[in-house]
Amino acid sequence: MSTFLNIPGAIMQIQTKNKNEKRPRRRIFMRCYRARCILEESIIRRTRDNEEEYDTFFDEKNQLINEFNEMARTMSNRSCAFISSAVKDQATIGVMMTDIEADVKAYVKNFFSFIKLECVDISFEEITVETFKRMIPNGYHDNFKFDEDLLNDYELDDLFSNYRRSYISENITKTIDKKDALAVAKKYLCSDTFEPELKRIFRKNSVGVTKGIPVHYLVQSDNAHRLANTLVSSLYSNNRLGCARYTVLDLYNLSARSSDIRELFRVCSGSTIIMNCCGLKCTNSDNCTADETIPDILFDLINVYKNEIQFIFTFSNDGPSLPDAVEEKLGAITFVKLADDTVENEDAHKYLRKLCREENTSCDKDLLSLCAKDTPYRASELMGMYDTWYSNVLKTKIYPQYSNFKKLYDREEAKEIKGSAYSELQELIGLDSAKSVIEKAITYSKAQKIFADKGMKESRTAMHMVFTGNPGTAKTTVARLFARILKENGVLSKGDLIECGRSDLVGKYVGWTAVQVKNMFKKAKGSVLFIDEAYSLCDDRSGSYGDEAINTIVQEMENNRDDMVVIFAGYPKEMNDFLDRNPGLRSRIAFHVNFEDYTAEELLSIVYLMAKNNEHKLADDVDETLLPFLERVCKKPNFGNGRFARNLIEGALFGQALRLTRQNFSTMTMDDIVTLKARDFDLTEDDTLEEEQKHIGFNR
Repeated sequence: MSTFLNIPGAIMQIQTKNKNEKRPRRRIFMRCYRARCILEESIIRRTRDNEEEYDTFFDEKNQLINEFNEMARTMSNRSCAFISSAVKDQATIGVMMTDIEADVKAYVKNFFSFIKLECVDISFEEITVETFKRMIPNGYHDNFKFDEDLLNDYELDDLFSNYRRSYISENITKTIDKKDALAVAKKYLCSDTFEPELKRIFRKNSVGVTKGIPVHYLVQSDNAHRLANTLVSSLYSNNRLGCARYTVLDLYNLSARSSDIRELFRVCSGSTIIMNCCGLKCTNSDNCTADETIPDILFDLINVYKNEIQFIFTFSNDGPSLPDAVEEKLGAITFVKLADDTVENEDAHKYLRKLCREENTSCDKDLLSLCAKDTPYRASELMGMYDTWYSNVLKTKIYPQYSNFKKLYDREEAKEIKGSAYSELQELIGLDSAKSVIEKAITYSKAQKIFADKGMKESRTAMHMVFTGNPGTAKTTVARLFARILKENGVLSKGDLIECGRSDLVGKYVGWTAVQVKNMFKKAKGSVLFIDEAYSLCDDRSGSYGDEAINTIVQEMENNRDDMVVIFAGYPKEMNDFLDRNPGLRSRIAFHVNFEDYTAEELLSIVYLMAKNNEHKLADDVDETLLPFLERVCKKPNFGNGRFARNLIEGALFGQALRLTRQNFSTMTMDDIVTLKARDFDLTEDDTLEEEQKHIGFNR
């Protein structure tokens, strides 16, 4: 197959094109690659001794790279390439192609020939869109540059933004042979439906390249993700898919605009989209309809792209009627259904014995006795039985010195959230969203332990959070209580609140930042790490110390997920920009808590509570005076929320002292001393509340 560089006169024709000419948005059969090339001679060695020659060399190469991409953008099968990094005689290249049958190796060779560099060896691999995007800035560190405006012509700007969303994950599949694929079907007990489909996929056909999508899939299983991944690998290995890239769209967490979804589908032509429906449930299980759980825009787009995108729906076994509802909604599309098998009695025992052989352990009657007679079991249930049994074997037989040690929690106590910190949280005024999320997080963690005792495999999910809200909305107070709650309920080992900011994480010199971040995480082990104004880590340029801190934080969050919670706190807009700075950061946040500004009624309640905590009370005339004042103040920006209420109380204490010193001490009663009256409060409305606040340092 010839490329555009081999077409006579193509350059002259291309140069007449208008760079700013707008093209209609169209479907893109897009593949991204990372190519590693060995050059004939070192780039640096040939220029390092002459600074002028050095600059001239890179100026020439960058101009040629841009000319190459200018030509590529005008072809019907558009493409682009850039040098991401170069060290001595090795160069890493980013390539994006829209021709599904293009020869990548030949394309890269033409690229180097065009920019007048000799490439003696090329290896390449397909990569995700997000990886491709991350490769682009790297070129600036090696003096190679890439005009990112060229990507606008490929209409990929929205796509890059989409792939940072928490409800989208992108992956590259690997090839798999028939034997290994069938082994997966047997391991997860889905041979009745999965094995016949695998045999159909691996049947030899005369078709050498992808011609279209004959069928789509509905996968309902406790191991739906593993089966879907095996399915994608099998399809790709047999030329049923145009590229190795596949995208998982999490419908349970879906919060996207219709335009974002349309853009995602547009650029996924030739690839796979896995619709993760696990966690979705119908409100009426007897009459389930897909409309109540899945947005109509998805069904419309699936019908449009049914011949270009491979769709795989994955479902858990919690909603048995949902796959049927989806199939009914998409009646014009052919689906293959894949589901779990069940085994019982001796077949269940055989499966458990097989697990023991695979794990090199000896099966005993205690393990087999976990299976009730004439009761069907799925693979996930039997695996859970094995894990529970083996945990006990470890303590009683392999390491008998631990046989007297018991679990630190009691199953009945685990049903309720306990401890004084939880009670204190419930007594706080307002904060309904924060209370709900914290209760959900604690309940989930404790439920996993209960499920593990019932034979299910315990799932330890990270509990990292983002707190957003204006100053004075109790973010730090809630974080401190949350740390104590986690300790009192056995989730964290220490339960302290470790507070830090930019100065604690970003080093002054090269190499210091990663060390400081790791030391801070080491200090917060077993506790909650509270990073206030986290967006202050972001600098104006990429590759800075702040980026190094963020990258190290992401790595440490994953490494310490079992005994640490990280909370990022700050203003909503700035925090959203901060999460977009690193693709891996948003995906590691389990809970987002928005702290709303207090209402006038809530502020009044806070004033009463603060007075009570100071062993004072409010006179009857305070309500009618204070509430209208608070209603006016609440409408002004930067009014301070809880801090404003504290300032009111402190001012009232000064006002009361001034009032009482003017009275006759001989007639003063204890009730006079503990009562705050309306005239004690300073109700002067500060005009500075209207001004935009300048944020310096910490705001909590």
